[in-house]
Amino acid sequence: MRRRSTDYIVLHCSATPPTADIGVLEIRRWHKAKGWSDIGYHFVIRRNGDIEEGRPAGDIGSHVKNQNAISVGLCLIGGVDTRQRPRNNFTDEQWSALRRLLAELQSRYPHSLVIGHRDFPDVAKACPCFDAIAWAGKNGFRAAPRFRPVSASVLRAIRRETEDGDEADETEAIAKTGPGKWLTAIAGSGGVGSLAGVGYGMDWLSLLIFMLGLTTATCGVLLAIGHERREKLWDRLFG
Repeated sequence: MRRRSTDYIVLHCSATPPTADIGVLEIRRWHKAKGWSDIGYHFVIRRNGDIEEGRPAGDIGSHVKNQNAISVGLCLIGGVDTRQRPRNNFTDEQWSALRRLLAELQSRYPHSLVIGHRDFPDVAKACPCFDAIAWAGKNGFRAAPRFRPVSASVLRAIRRETEDGDEADETEAIAKTGPGKWLTAIAGSGGVGSLAGVGYGMDWLSLLIFMLGLTTATCGVLLAIGHERREKLWDRLFG
């Protein structure tokens, strides 16, 4: 089935150790064994930097839940060590190939944004085992905004999966995120309470009602205490 729009270019890894020299043929066999019609990814970048075409680029892929109809999937071979722990262990040849491929795809799909598999809400994966959003921005590509704040658990996972200091990119991204992106992050995380890690959820309508009620109560108190006491209270608080 043909894809009608391409909003995202999603970066994945194969979650195989660096010694595994695999490509489209092997992954296609794995995916077909699951009952899929074809390999889920549109492109695969091998360890030596070769770019292999998988599913036709204009077709709907099978690589990220609820986003397949609007995205292209790229898979970098690697991403874990010999003990299956997430690692940013991609080769220089792969990074060069990824830059070339992204330049071509963003030219072909001018509104597309680069994002990692793990950056979508409700994805509990380390894939692609590096900070795709920060990397894309640093390399001059259009990157997606963060859909949610980066939690402490994600930061710990990043520290485990990187060996060359890439975890600093994630921390810097949080520090540089503006208020608008934090609002997007809060909304995408499922509630205001989740931003503070409290664990309760409060949607925007509930928050608005709460704030209106608080404002009304405050005004009522100020009106009730009288003019002189209001002035004294104001001086004490803000004088």
